[in-house]
Amino acid sequence: GPLVNSRKFDEECFPRPRHLKKLLVTGLGGAGTHGISTALYGLGVRATHEGVSEDGAVCWFYAVNDHVLGLPYPHHAVLPKGTFLSPRFEEVVHVTRCPMRHVSAFTTHLPASYEVVRRAMSASDDPLVARRRFLMKRGGTTCHRGGACHFHFSALTWVWWNRHIERHADRRVRVEDDPWREVCRDAYRGEEDRCVPPA
Repeated sequence: GPLVNSRKFDEECFPRPRHLKKLLVTGLGGAGTHGISTALYGLGVRATHEGVSEDGAVCWFYAVNDHVLGLPYPHHAVLPKGTFLSPRFEEVVHVTRCPMRHVSAFTTHLPASYEVVRRAMSASDDPLVARRRFLMKRGGTTCHRGGACHFHFSALTWVWWNRHIERHADRRVRVEDDPWREVCRDAYRGEEDRCVPPA
């Protein structure tokens, strides 16, 4: 099911994990996760960029489960004590942005990021990928950062990654709408002291 290759928690599917956090904001790389994390911190939500903190995480890699992929999360997103079941997140927010800008931004990522995507799509039963496996050969380590040969691979990735997240996310938002106060209020209903910028 869609929850297996994810970090989303569902009490009907999984035992309670050792580390259960409130919020995961995720989307394809290039969605602006640095700025999103900063905006949430400004509202008192401790959701680290490419890492897990008290309230959760803002990380595009956590849309998939590294134990399903058999490949550790790259860069700062690595979870040395993570397992298939932990950490998990109660609320998953799917963040999108203008498709052309998003695809363009993703072409600048490093080879390790492309390998995570390639591994995730290779394990997928999505017919979209089955019909386009030839494009996936263009990803990986054969192209230089920002190279034009990544464009088709990045466009395919944009479609697949968003479809994948949509299957297990609780809501979808556009980064251009600056929706973070609303996201915070939805995640912390009944906690009036949340989501107010510090004086």
